[in-house]
Amino acid sequence: MSLAVYLAHSVTESEMSVLWELQASAAAHGIRTNLARYRPVGTLTASRRAEIDQSDAVVAIATRSSEHLDQELAYAVLRRKPTIVFTLPHAHSSVPGVTQIPLRPGTTAAQLLQDIATSYEDDFAKYGPYLMYTSVS
Repeated sequence: MSLAVYLAHSVTESEMSVLWELQASAAAHGIRTNLARYRPVGTLTASRRAEIDQSDAVVAIATRSSEHLDQELAYAVLRRKPTIVFTLPHAHSSVPGVTQIPLRPGTTAAQLLQDIATSYEDDFAKYGPYLMYTSVS
């Protein structure tokens, strides 16, 4: 069984590279990811809800506030998905039940995976074999 993670975000076009790196790094270690397409407005679509339903967890990167991202996060919490948001201070999520971690400027994909694995091992404990590689130097 491989871990499936829905990657939500509210980043600018110039910041997409960290998401692509995270997606590639995860794939290299057997973690399936579904990178959300950015939608600045509108309601959460049925296809987006299905993508979240099919995921084991939701990880989000927020560099700006987004109503649509909050809709995705609220749905993930409703579906009881472990949900982690890496956020800049001005881009926090108002969704209750979401774990928020300050995003350090210049954070790499490897550092994000390390933070996920070490800080939230209880939520992801059943996927330990898929996350253990992040603690290996």
